[in-house]
Amino acid sequence: MTGLTRHQVIGRTWHEVYGRQFADLYREMDRRAIADGHQIERPRDVMLRADGRTLIVNQRVVPVFDGAQAEQQSASYVMSIVDDLTDEVRAETALRRDRNALSPVCREHRSAGVHRQCRPDPCAVRSIRAMRNWSGRRRRS
Repeated sequence: MTGLTRHQVIGRTWHEVYGRQFADLYREMDRRAIADGHQIERPRDVMLRADGRTLIVNQRVVPVFDGAQAEQQSASYVMSIVDDLTDEVRAETALRRDRNALSPVCREHRSAGVHRQCRPDPCAVRSIRAMRNWSGRRRRS
């Protein structure tokens, strides 16, 4: 997901892997998770890959407590979990764009009285039914 191999990441600090802006952010998230002992979340955030591409991600940093020091309430390590949402966000954006493009057509048909029998169907389905009714080729259901 990051565009880096395991060997490019393991054993390195955030500053050795990422530019200063992201490295400072990730280091601070780790520090807060360890200090507070709670999960830190960054929903729908931007992550920069090594190749310069940006991803939309949900990122969580979870404190990990050492079992040998269970009586101690501070975390020893952190675990980062990153979910790539880029494709989902693109699909949502395309759906929103298509819905916005169809909306004027639906309003135009509604104002012309074509949508008298509208049911709670998606706009595109209502438009197709309205066009059939308007053209006189009404199909019985």
